[in-house]
Amino acid sequence: MRSHIQISHIRLKRTFVVTLAREKFIALGPKNDTSKHKKIKFDPTDELWKSDINLNEHITKALEALLEKERKSGDPFKQRAYENAIHVITSYPARIISGAEAKKLQGIGSSIANKIDEIIKTGTCESLKEKREETELFETFSQVFGIGPVAAKRFVETGYKSLSDLARDPHLTDMQKLGIKYVDEFKLMIPNVEAQGLEHYVQDILKELSPAYTGIACGDYRRGLPETHSLNMAVTHPNYTSSPPNNPGKLLLDMTDALTDLGFLTDHISSGALKYWGVCKLPTDSNAIHRRIQIRLLPYDRYWPGIIALTGDKQFVKYFRRYASEQGFHLDDYVICRRNNETGELGPPLKVQSEEQVFAILKLKYIEPEQRSFRDMKTSVDGTRIELKNVRKW
Repeated sequence: MRSHIQISHIRLKRTFVVTLAREKFIALGPKNDTSKHKKIKFDPTDELWKSDINLNEHITKALEALLEKERKSGDPFKQRAYENAIHVITSYPARIISGAEAKKLQGIGSSIANKIDEIIKTGTCESLKEKREETELFETFSQVFGIGPVAAKRFVETGYKSLSDLARDPHLTDMQKLGIKYVDEFKLMIPNVEAQGLEHYVQDILKELSPAYTGIACGDYRRGLPETHSLNMAVTHPNYTSSPPNNPGKLLLDMTDALTDLGFLTDHISSGALKYWGVCKLPTDSNAIHRRIQIRLLPYDRYWPGIIALTGDKQFVKYFRRYASEQGFHLDDYVICRRNNETGELGPPLKVQSEEQVFAILKLKYIEPEQRSFRDMKTSVDGTRIELKNVRKW
């Protein structure tokens, strides 16, 4: 710990050196006279320059805000320039009184010096105001379903100032249009209990169409997470198998038509023979809001490997398939089959009628869907997880 006298002595020396440095700036002449001008370079770790107080916090805070904007824009050169300026100015042992003084410090160029001058005079700078507005717009557009960072940046650069302004863009995709239409509703996660109600509604309609339909909601919901982004249904029917002619016919179309007629499906993004993507709303609940939904039709004889893949999580599926491979099997979204370790040839798909059968083939104890969120699992908390962790060599 430094004594009060030591601190006072160091600050007195620092003040004296800074005064000499400022006088030296004047003596050296204008900065554009390269034959005379030299940048001041000091070592921030030197005892002389150490300070418990950032004397230019009003400047470094503004520069930090500008740095954050540049990080989002992805310009590495400007990022480094701001990082260097912040480091140098934070360590500078005197209050900077002008951009000209800052410009004489090592690594600070004209552009940042001009901004510092503006910050000193007004407390902010025009580019910071512009950057703040651009950042707010970028974040607003990025929150829209269907608009990624690249598109959001392009819309900002185009000059759109609001979502209502953006909605008039003639080149928006159907997904982006719906994202804007339901922007506030899509921001809200689906609670598990609501997802269960949506799943049961779809299952009831499927049974009315044909008792042979089977439908399960997968993803985060099936793994027992408290909320999910969207409802992801996996559906199958005995009339659609992997055997020739392997034709799904109108199985998915009949289903989505019925759900649309009942008011459950309210908007459509894309629809094909095997996959549907759209918007749903529970018609039996007056307080229900719009939710995103995907429905996939899987071959009847390939349903359960598909259910494992769609239930996830990705980390679990990755490890599960690696373990299957180590045991001489091939497992993907549709099949589990034996693999010849010498030739790599795959045998015929094994018939499975449940997830439990897939685990039994691999001689593994069945893992409940609620125990498959491996991404968030930092420790093994029960015997089932410990057993699987030991046998998979993960």
